[in-house]
Amino acid sequence: MEHFDFGVRLSIYLSGAALFLCIAYGLFRWNKDGKEETNAAKKWEKEEQKINEEL
Repeated sequence: MEHFDFGVRLSIYLSGAALFLCIAYGLFRWNKDGKEETNAAKKWEKEEQKINEEL
């Protein structure tokens, strides 16, 4: 690679680090929100069944 100014090299390395951090975060958080929604949906369904039985 050519000789770049310190600021240019720093920005290239930080961009690469940000890329890997975003990928790692995405893999770690993959479908975590979906599980919360299904748990909430199950809870809602149980409450709805309970209300319907009371009626």
